Amino acid sequence: MVDAVILKPLPYPHPDELVSASHTATGIGIKDLGASPSTNFIYRDQNQTLQDIGLYQSDSVNVTGLAQPEQVRAVDVTDGTLPILGVPPMLGRFFTRADDSPGSPLTAILEYGYWTSKFGGDPRVVGRNITVDGQPRQVIGVMPHRFRFLIEPQEPQIFLPL
Repeated sequence: MVDAVILKPLPYPHPDELVSASHTATGIGIKDLGASPSTNFIYRDQNQTLQDIGLYQSDSVNVTGLAQPEQVRAVDVTDGTLPILGVPPMLGRFFTRADDSPGSPLTAILEYGYWTSKFGGDPRVVGRNITVDGQPRQVIGVMPHRFRFLIEPQEPQIFLPL
């Protein structure tokens, strides 16, 4: 705790304003129970205290059509997750509630290193479609080089709407 909070604080503009909520089910011996997307919507809609609420989960996806098919690290996030961290995309935009809604066009945000290695740092990638798990997704943003997400040890390469 001392290392994470004092010696190595979170790399965001206002790390002291970020909180994490978790669930437990002590009656059945579960100490860390993840939140479901429906729980996120309840918290978001009934929130009267926090600026916003976000939910994320690790994922692994297949990207095809660029060169060789590859499996990449991804994070599925709700529309509030990335804006809460206070680091805007260097290109494009964040996800919105429309991106996070059923039936909306499929979108993706790229991590900086993935963008430079797979797209040569081409700023015209925003608006381009990539194939993720067999479905076309429009790239709507690229996160900046300094951005690090909450998951370690390996940084996600693609962010997708949850």
